[in-house]
Amino acid sequence: MIIYQCESPFASVPEAEAWLGREAPGLATVRLDDLADLPAVDLPTAQAAERLTEILLTAHARTRAAAVALREALAPHALPGIDVLGRLRVRLRLRDSAELDTAQLLACLLEAPGLDDDLKLERTDDLHRMAERLSWLLTGVTGARVAAQAVRESPHQADEIAVTLSCLQATALAGRLTAGAAS
Repeated sequence: MIIYQCESPFASVPEAEAWLGREAPGLATVRLDDLADLPAVDLPTAQAAERLTEILLTAHARTRAAAVALREALAPHALPGIDVLGRLRVRLRLRDSAELDTAQLLACLLEAPGLDDDLKLERTDDLHRMAERLSWLLTGVTGARVAAQAVRESPHQADEIAVTLSCLQATALAGRLTAGAAS
């Protein structure tokens, strides 16, 4: 069985082995499929296939719930340009930070109001620095490394900082935003 990366909680054979060791010890073996260049999961029985499907669906449902929780935590703050997408990871897109201050507003909600100090976000280098600062801030909030990437396709398009979170990180961020709003 090959689980394509957009739906898979792992992207390599070592990641697949570690994930299966945590989530389903002894259920399957993993090898690299040479044709697809993806991890292939070998399942010995139909029951093993059913169990792996159940585990993957449960993980997918947890991540969707985390995405919804994060969307609900962000909704009261009317942050423009934020879109939460859920598969097995949650992507938070902070669009147009140079014009609409989306990245700075998120930083303020997380009690880091000066995160954009000395940066001019209309400059590509400074947008990348903001993404790095946001990555460190969110790593501190969630307790695990968070990837944040600045994207500006052309000088005439709006910028974007894309933040990728695991299910647990999205849940932790939603909890922090909700707790901050309550205080």
